[in-house]
Amino acid sequence: MRTLIQDFRYALRQLRKAPGFTLTAVSTLALGIGATTAIFTFVYDVLLRPLPYNHSEQLVVMEERVAEFRDMYPKLPVNASHFLTWQRNSHSIEAMAVLKEGTMPLGAGGHPQQVDVLSATAGIFQVLDIAPQLGRAFTARKTRSAASALYC
Repeated sequence: MRTLIQDFRYALRQLRKAPGFTLTAVSTLALGIGATTAIFTFVYDVLLRPLPYNHSEQLVVMEERVAEFRDMYPKLPVNASHFLTWQRNSHSIEAMAVLKEGTMPLGAGGHPQQVDVLSATAGIFQVLDIAPQLGRAFTARKTRSAASALYC
């Protein structure tokens, strides 16, 4: 312990003798620590933090691969008939839903804004294990007429 204290005092004396080197070393360390902290914070927020849902580790995305189209389309959205078959016959998956991203015009007048929307089938609230903030969740019976638009 005594030699460690001596070495520390010697290092401080040497740093005091060379202020240019000390400033460069401290600045480099501060920049490196700050950059590492910023990168880790970004990676954690984007990749590592769990989703804000109950049992988020059990959520999966299902895509299809068709051998004939694998060169042009390595992954395809789930086929509607396959989804319905999986939904009817699955014993290990608790709930399923289809999601489709798109845009829609919002606003009146000559220049409505295009906003991003996410269309979903009736099972989305059960999949995420959440309840709507207002109103009630939509049912499968009410969404059957709109289902064809989702599966296209």
